[in-house]
Amino acid sequence: MEKTRKAKLVVFEGIDGSGKSTQIKYLENYLKEKGVNFCLFKFPRHGRERFGKLVDAYLKGEFGDPTRLNAYFSSLLYTADRFEEKTAIEDALRERDWVVMDRYVGSNLAHQRVKLKSEAQWKEYMKWMDDLEYKKLGLPRPDVVLYFKVPFEAAKKIIRGEDGHERNLNYLRRVKEAYEAIAKSKKEWQIIESGKGHGMLSREEIFEKVKQVLNI
Repeated sequence: MEKTRKAKLVVFEGIDGSGKSTQIKYLENYLKEKGVNFCLFKFPRHGRERFGKLVDAYLKGEFGDPTRLNAYFSSLLYTADRFEEKTAIEDALRERDWVVMDRYVGSNLAHQRVKLKSEAQWKEYMKWMDDLEYKKLGLPRPDVVLYFKVPFEAAKKIIRGEDGHERNLNYLRRVKEAYEAIAKSKKEWQIIESGKGHGMLSREEIFEKVKQVLNI
């Protein structure tokens, strides 16, 4: 598939309340205005068969507290949800100019890192995820991942507390720390500094940073 890959694969990542979904809408509008052929995927696929619905059940706590469940078990639900879209993603990469994703593998890495007790466990988990997602299952690697870094106090005002992750603010604070550690360790990740003091930059200011990183 990589030999016939045409599109640029761009992933937006960030904690709940980071404003990434708003920035995706800005990018969508910008690409439409420029006549760019693109498509958008959102993960997890809430409400979708088969694994989207299982992810929803997981977030509702039907298998236990999602902030405490085994990292490997939790990851498999999200991985399977992405895998169900593999053919559609591959088709888009061949046929479109841009493929944009609202969350991808990076979300797994950040959320599950919180559950692992040591750096050695974390490194082993990272190797396992990389092998599973990109090698065994053949999901495409992103060209660039934009991580929206925001002050936690600003994000907290936006978080609605609708699921087992959002209701646990201490857990989300640790997820933010995990995201930032990942973003600093991976060459394809770019940090979008979206905060100003304890607040947020304007949507327009943040999108200017997005355009600069994406060179558009």
